[in-house]
Amino acid sequence: MLLVGGDSFAQFPKTEWVLERKQNRPCPEWDGKNFHWCELLAEQLNIASESVGIQGGDSATTSYETIRQLHLNENITHCIFFITMPWRVAIREKPSTHERAYKKRMMHYDDRSQLNVNQYYQTPLLDIVKVEGSHYSTIDRDCGIPIDKEHLWLRMDRIPEHEFIQKQLNSITTISAMAKKRGIKMLFSSGFRVELAESWVQEELEETFFHANALMSQPELRSHFNADEHKSILEKFKFEVDNY
Repeated sequence: MLLVGGDSFAQFPKTEWVLERKQNRPCPEWDGKNFHWCELLAEQLNIASESVGIQGGDSATTSYETIRQLHLNENITHCIFFITMPWRVAIREKPSTHERAYKKRMMHYDDRSQLNVNQYYQTPLLDIVKVEGSHYSTIDRDCGIPIDKEHLWLRMDRIPEHEFIQKQLNSITTISAMAKKRGIKMLFSSGFRVELAESWVQEELEETFFHANALMSQPELRSHFNADEHKSILEKFKFEVDNY
C-alpha cells in the first residue's frame, strides 16, 4: 500500500481525510476523472493507495497523521510525504486569548505525553483544530475562514523562528526513521520552495526528494493539478526517480 501524507498537494481529488474519524470519505467535488499522480503510480505498482493529506495543514498536523498511519497500518509498503511551508500553524476551533484560559486548555496535552506510543496514536485528539490555511493565508489575505486574528497574532509573536523550522525538520526525520525501520520505501516532495527541508532530506536523511510542482495551472483544484497535469507529473517522476 502507498501512503500519501502532507498538505493539500497530497490530497487525492476523489477523497478527503477526516481528522476526527481517522478515515477517508468521498469528496463531493470529484469529477470522476481526475486522479492524483500518486494514485496512478500505485496503480502501476499494483498496490492500493490512501491519502491523509490535509488542506492548509501545518508540519505538526500533517506529520502526526502520517506517522500515526505508519505506526498503525502494517500494510504500508511505500510512503510519499509532501512537505509544506514551515510557517504554518494549526488553530483551535474556539481559541482563547486569555493567558490562564489558554494554559488550562493546553492541560490535556500534558496528559497525552504520559501515554505510550500505541495509546498516543489510537487516542482521539481532544481538540478540534482548523488547519485550512495558515498564518500567511489568513492574515495577509481573506480566505473566508473565521479565525480569531488576535489569538493568532499572540501565538505567532510568542514562537521563535527556529521553532517552526526545527519542528519541521524533526517531523520529517521521524517519518524517515519510521519508514526505514519498517522497510517502507520513502520519498519526499513539496509544492513549495523548501530548500532547507530539501537539503535536509537529501544530505542528512539520504532520502529522495522529488520536485513535483513544475506545472500547477489550476491552484484552486484539490491537489492543485488537473488530470493531464497529474499524468505529466507521473511521467516526470518515472524519468527522474529510480527504483521506487
